[in-house]
Amino acid sequence: MREHDDEAQLAQALNVTSDSRQSIWTIRAEWIGWFYLLFTSQAAPLIFALWWSENFSSTHDNIASTITAIVSGSASLIFVAATASVIELEAVMVLKTLLERHFEKKDRQRAEQERQSKLEREKLRAELERGIEIGRQLEREERAAPRNGNNHNGDQEK
Repeated sequence: MREHDDEAQLAQALNVTSDSRQSIWTIRAEWIGWFYLLFTSQAAPLIFALWWSENFSSTHDNIASTITAIVSGSASLIFVAATASVIELEAVMVLKTLLERHFEKKDRQRAEQERQSKLEREKLRAELERGIEIGRQLEREERAAPRNGNNHNGDQEK
């Protein structure tokens, strides 16, 4: 029973570590459509050029030798197109990541500036309200002063 548990944990650990490694040729799922578009747009003209050179060359081969030459020559052209597509797509993915980080940093800075300005506005608003309250308090004190016998005009009560 204990050995079975150890083997299960080991198998699970191996699955986790094997999933974390990726081949250099791995393309993220959201980019696979772009890869096929690039690959097709690069491989098709290369294969067409090979077909053109085989079909319209000065040698007059039969159709079987022409097909064989095109298929055998296409393998290296397909490899070149796939390699170029992966390199181009990787460059675009890296640039996209760098731009996202740059804009996220700008967004964080903008949010921090907005937060600072909001705090400053709240502080100014509180200071303004405090000043208004002090002014009202002074006004109440001035109104209450004549009733208590204090005359601010300098006149004495008779």
